[in-house]
Amino acid sequence: MVLLQWLLYWGLPALAAAFVWVGILGPRCTALAIATAVVVPFVLAVGWPGRPWHHSDAWFVWAVAAGGLAGTAQDLRLLPRWLAPFVDAALVAALPWLWLTPQRAGWSFETALLHLTVVWVAFWSAWLALRSAFTNRPGFVVPIAAALCLLGDVLVVGHRDLQAIAAAAGLALLAAMTTALWRRPFACGAGVALAVIIVHGGVLLVSYYRCRSASRCDQSGGRRPRTACAP
Repeated sequence: MVLLQWLLYWGLPALAAAFVWVGILGPRCTALAIATAVVVPFVLAVGWPGRPWHHSDAWFVWAVAAGGLAGTAQDLRLLPRWLAPFVDAALVAALPWLWLTPQRAGWSFETALLHLTVVWVAFWSAWLALRSAFTNRPGFVVPIAAALCLLGDVLVVGHRDLQAIAAAAGLALLAAMTTALWRRPFACGAGVALAVIIVHGGVLLVSYYRCRSASRCDQSGGRRPRTACAP
């Protein structure tokens, strides 16, 4: 039943996003397909994420949308080449900063600095490595590895909504590659790296701090915080 629900709300929209954006407009819209595969099913299953300043989980969904738009604009060369890396770096840094806003309210300056530094270094390192791989290694090897990484997140995170998001993004990327059967060549640009890192890093970030918060709540005997993403 759970698998059928995921296929209905997440799997089919992810396939449709890939075939519409990439199958019709070409591989330069792969980042937009990944974002659509996450945002549209989220809206269908849960509803609009709402105002992010009211609930931090909404920052994740809006960041995925922004990453898809920025990545596609970059691959379509709508952004100046010198400006694109700065936009990407800002979006990669913004997600942890904004999502951790409620947690930072209860941290000391040193604790907040430590958490943000670790997360930023991890995010930026992964983004730079993946961006370089997509730029310098055309073909299917890097996109397949990125898709498998997203699908592997399903086994790592312990929250059903985050598993659905990661699986939908991975499925969309795999489906985008199948469009090479009728639309050659297939080549992902640096913008896809941005979309993948925001989904992959965001899923791990949200999962870790949810578990951390729930563990502290259990130890103190308090109520667990409600999550906005749970279907």
